[in-house]
Amino acid sequence: MKTIYTLFVFIFSAILLSSCAKDRNDNFIGSGTIEATEVTISAKTAGDVVALLIDQGEQVKEGQLIAVLDTAKVSFQKEQLLAALEEIDLKMTNAKRSAELAEDNFKNAKKKLKRIKALFESNSATQQQFDDISTVVKAALMQYQNAKTSLEALHVEHKKVDAQMHLLKIQLQDLWIVAPSPGIILEKYIEKGEFA
Repeated sequence: MKTIYTLFVFIFSAILLSSCAKDRNDNFIGSGTIEATEVTISAKTAGDVVALLIDQGEQVKEGQLIAVLDTAKVSFQKEQLLAALEEIDLKMTNAKRSAELAEDNFKNAKKKLKRIKALFESNSATQQQFDDISTVVKAALMQYQNAKTSLEALHVEHKKVDAQMHLLKIQLQDLWIVAPSPGIILEKYIEKGEFA
């Protein structure tokens, strides 16, 4: 039993010493499995490819611009929305003036109604004069309310166009295709000038 133990210690020592030797052979041949994740990158918005900035086999970084789609249509839509906002702003300026004028007319008509009512109660004004100024007050109030409603409607229209502008900015960003993660381009399924 002692000889087997001595033999075992001798073999173990020899293996240990040989593994620590300086002139090892670094050419290791082996087999294994390497896992990779394939990601297919596609445009979120359809359009013509105007620039393709990568080639097969090229390494890309996360967020790197790899393709650009035609932005002309979206740019024209943006110009339309900017013009619509400008038009709404002008209409709002006019609506504010109209509301201020209608409010002044309403306040003035109420003052006249108060004076005519006092005259009517002292029999110094006729029923016709009182009825006429009452009608003027109602009409002035209606004009004032309509002017305020028009102004509120323009505020809502402005919000709607602002939302469309925000959506358009997102669509414009979607025309710039970027790498979602670092990696290597294995295949290109599209070329410059093709529809994506």
